[in-house]
Amino acid sequence: MDSAPPDAPADTDKGIISDPILHGMAAIEVTYPAKWVFKGGMYLSGEAGFGDFLVQDCGWTPIGVYRATSPDGLSFVEQLPAPAWGWASGLHKDLYSAEKCFPLHGPTTAQEFLKYLAATLGVEYVSDEPAKAENARLQEMVLKANAASAELKKKDRGKLPYTQWTAELARASVRYKNGTFTMKGRLSAQLNCREVTYPAEKSAAAAKAQETPTTVDRCAASIVYLAAPGNQFAALIDQWDRPGMGARALDAWKQARAARAMSDINERSEFNFIRDEERLSWPYKFARSKAVWRKMSTQFNDTMQLGMDKALARSAMFANSQHAIAADWVDDLLDERAATDSENGSSSKESSLRTTWIDSTGKSHFQAMSASTNPNGVLAGTWTQQQTAHGEGTQ
Repeated sequence: MDSAPPDAPADTDKGIISDPILHGMAAIEVTYPAKWVFKGGMYLSGEAGFGDFLVQDCGWTPIGVYRATSPDGLSFVEQLPAPAWGWASGLHKDLYSAEKCFPLHGPTTAQEFLKYLAATLGVEYVSDEPAKAENARLQEMVLKANAASAELKKKDRGKLPYTQWTAELARASVRYKNGTFTMKGRLSAQLNCREVTYPAEKSAAAAKAQETPTTVDRCAASIVYLAAPGNQFAALIDQWDRPGMGARALDAWKQARAARAMSDINERSEFNFIRDEERLSWPYKFARSKAVWRKMSTQFNDTMQLGMDKALARSAMFANSQHAIAADWVDDLLDERAATDSENGSSSKESSLRTTWIDSTGKSHFQAMSASTNPNGVLAGTWTQQQTAHGEGTQ
């Protein structure tokens, strides 16, 4: 924990997420309320993990994942591991597989994505929330990026790959039961997609050029989830929606990542060395990242196979029942759990526990999102803790 940056709101602290691929370089800075509990780490969405469009993988730039938990252990804000998916046409139409990408193989709206996500997480999707101002700012950024790409295309006369971006933000109000507390939450998902069009080219099996260009589309969703007891939710939103709160990538890290990507492109003879160095630098964390990616894909696919209406009805019924809260994707990545790398058999034996607190009357109880928090002195009454493993959250 460090002091918050100079432009952060008062009464805040700063957490740092490092990039193990770049030897522990400070990568992402997270500003959160003072006295809250912070934990963060890095997620690699896919096996490749960088922006080579011709790698048969949906890897994206490493993404910061964190959870900040209130002193009483009830309220939290977290950034989830980012799902990534893609699809292609022409010579690359078979580029992406279900085993290496999130189970979405075409365009989707951010709001539709959020509905499937809420059902996957086991919370009730209450309603859409407006994000008009945020989307207006996103579209300004997209227009500038696409205009710059169009200018490059004009200069090279369409001989080089041409990139176009899209971006969209959606929000949703959700709720669920945590013991005897009714929790209100907000899910936000920003979908960033880029389409690269490759000029018509000769194939190996034909002497003539393709009649149509090849396109490769890749998308990733940046997801932020916050929740609090219903009577504390408005204060949580006021606290976290202030300018300067949350995560931001550090400029030095972005420049180092860009330089590394250019090294991959310009020094192809070092390709295998760089990839091996990535795997060695992550140790068991790389294995855990891959395990989380597979779990996310499987759970989301199961939800989609059920169908949206049935999935939403099932999650609403489950969310409002008395149940043990299952480990979510943030728990899977950040908690100290066993992770095994199936490629080399290495493992790290660790444990993961979630704390349940019960008040002296026996009438109030909840599962804390962090084992380090303590409701005594924060919530009314006297509270006693019990250590319990993550619930599997059967639906």
